[in-house]
Amino acid sequence: MALIDEVKAVCDDLAPHGWRELLQTHGLDITVPANKLAAELDKPLKVDRFRPGFEDFVDASASGGTTRGVEPGRPTFSLLYHALASPNVLHDPDGIKLRKFPTLRQIEIVENYVFAAAKESLAALRALAKQNKVTLAVAVFSYEYRGAADTCHRRYADLVFARTGVSRVGTAPPQYDGETRGFLPFDAADAFAIRVLPARYAAFIAVKQKGDQANFCPMRFLDGTDGDGSRDFWLPMHKLFPGDECLTDVKPLSVTLNASHINEKIGRIHRFLGNSSGLPDAALTKPPFVFSDGIAEFSPAASDCSGFLVPVIHPRLVEPASLKGKPVSFRVPAKASAFSSTVAIESNDGHQPAPEYVNARHVIQKALPDLNLNDEPLTTDELIDRVTTKRDRVRHFIDFTGDGAITVKVSQPVRTLAGNNILAAYSLVAPPDFFPSTDQRELTEWGKSAAVPTALRERIWFTTPDVLSDQRIAPNLQLPGAPFAKTDLTATAIVSMFGATSPFRSEPRDVDPLRHSHLPDDSAGVFAPGWDVGLDQFKGTEHLAAYSLGSPFPEDAKLCAALATFWPAAAPDGTRSMDPPASNPGAFTVSPLTDEEIGRIGNRPWDGVMGPVVVSEGSQEFVEYNSFAHVDYVDNALAGKFSMSVLGRIDSTEYKCRVLSSAFVHAILERELGGAPPTWVVLSFRRLNPGDPDQRDAEDAAGAMLLGQTYRFEMFRKNQPFDAPHAPRKRRMELRDRTIVFVDPFHLQLLLKPASGKWRALTL
Repeated sequence: MALIDEVKAVCDDLAPHGWRELLQTHGLDITVPANKLAAELDKPLKVDRFRPGFEDFVDASASGGTTRGVEPGRPTFSLLYHALASPNVLHDPDGIKLRKFPTLRQIEIVENYVFAAAKESLAALRALAKQNKVTLAVAVFSYEYRGAADTCHRRYADLVFARTGVSRVGTAPPQYDGETRGFLPFDAADAFAIRVLPARYAAFIAVKQKGDQANFCPMRFLDGTDGDGSRDFWLPMHKLFPGDECLTDVKPLSVTLNASHINEKIGRIHRFLGNSSGLPDAALTKPPFVFSDGIAEFSPAASDCSGFLVPVIHPRLVEPASLKGKPVSFRVPAKASAFSSTVAIESNDGHQPAPEYVNARHVIQKALPDLNLNDEPLTTDELIDRVTTKRDRVRHFIDFTGDGAITVKVSQPVRTLAGNNILAAYSLVAPPDFFPSTDQRELTEWGKSAAVPTALRERIWFTTPDVLSDQRIAPNLQLPGAPFAKTDLTATAIVSMFGATSPFRSEPRDVDPLRHSHLPDDSAGVFAPGWDVGLDQFKGTEHLAAYSLGSPFPEDAKLCAALATFWPAAAPDGTRSMDPPASNPGAFTVSPLTDEEIGRIGNRPWDGVMGPVVVSEGSQEFVEYNSFAHVDYVDNALAGKFSMSVLGRIDSTEYKCRVLSSAFVHAILERELGGAPPTWVVLSFRRLNPGDPDQRDAEDAAGAMLLGQTYRFEMFRKNQPFDAPHAPRKRRMELRDRTIVFVDPFHLQLLLKPASGKWRALTL
């Protein structure tokens, strides 16, 4: 079937559901007969940019062009493509929600037709490359269509690309949401199910060029003597898809994407701690020490687009490692390095050749079930001593994360055009993002902006937030088949299509659709211990690597949650639920979770770890925590205790408000009530509704009003934690100087009532 016939089928499917009337408001009739559709899509249009969803559609006349339903070779300038692909196009002309939304495959059909309409040829591409003295390649990109605010230039809606994609593991199938044209990890029927999040890839003829800040290449230009102006970036120019219509002089064109991934965490543990598996060294290169199956595969579903990579669904996020029905284990090395009750593998000058942290709680016993040290009556010091010095043989656990490459095979004429320069995309199959509604790039930009007062910015994070798309580090150079080169430093960068950016600047609504982004500007940069990816080196060259993360990944998740001052990504802050570890006593709550989110109210903590409680003994009150050393996220993952629904609706605005509120409260308490940071601990935290009676009483007493969104903090003065009597898995701190604070982060105002004192209104 010709592409125009497939486009006609898409139009016929959507037209009765409000799409006909919507597109007619712009002069486009998608119900014309099949033999007239191509001409209808090619005619000039007058776009109504006051129509919701079309405010940020590019105005072609700004660069001397004409707007059409399909602008050959330019999806961004094609009205039909924008209407189908934009997550902001939701309503018919009467403001009623459209009754049906396009599938991924339908959007892809229109996308392919846009490129087919260009009637591109190898000869023309070769002449263009010669004329502009540019190098061509066939490159695989991950990409998506975004509203203006999230594009490279931020002027109008556009496609954005990266040679890195990030999909995420889970326990339930992906669910496409037509309204947002995307995916979320929530399962409405099961609060503790986590849907996998896919990534999309396609091959393009690409052009190499130096970074160009004036033309928004890349999205976040990194300046300096060795900045992006001296680095090479690949920009897509023409999409490659199979069939007779992609290139006029290659019929048929063959395009085949292949995905390969690897998880080698357990194998690397034995390589760098010594082979204590009880198996020959040759076994360490095979499952479950190293495996490629069960990580991610391309979807065969008819409603999905091609190149649609979906992580393999597993009943649990982690599983006990076994081989031929027997447990796979390792012996804790003598004088093991440790972080609290976790075995640590020391980095090599900041490079991590094996998982930085390894769970070591399940002791193998001969002829007996595993001994779970979490269930033993051990104090904090006893547990740490047992894990790190006993030299137990402990069970491994596997997760289903990994990294790899998306490669492409194309017809020989295209390979010749590109000089056999075929570039793979880096694929990360990462842990779940427990803040899927919080944009990592937005957090990065906000953290460095004037929106955060200097007096607070320097006290929030140990290191400033960073985003994966800002890393100029090669993908994993040790992947099988060596698909990446050490000079390939810009694979995570976000770029636009090749060509000049239009000068048109829209004034779009402030819309941030609630959907997962599989591009690296919504992923955390390289930190220690890491969340999405870690850092290693090969023959003196740094590279990204998934094997640097914890084994299994919940071991990292716990440490990231507990090390709030160190961890600047949009990751859960667990410092409210666990006592601060001895190795990081300076940890304090950077982005507090509410009492509901940690289970103090409602009994559904996001991570299965209940928040602190106040207990009394005689005339004294204590705050009782779960012991950091005893909390085991691996056990909680095995038991399915993680819930996306608890944190998933926290968007970027809410996340930033919490960060700013916490920093503001800590600064004021230290200034007004004394103590070197961190002096104060959060006992209770709640987001208040307008008209909250407690807030009104505080405002009356202080003689001041808080005008913005308000949060209530209950704080106490930090003191030395100790083991709770008769409860070895618990730790306590004495409840001293209980203080109540209402804070408005928008206006940096708060109301403060010390343990013994009156309400006061204060500002920074």
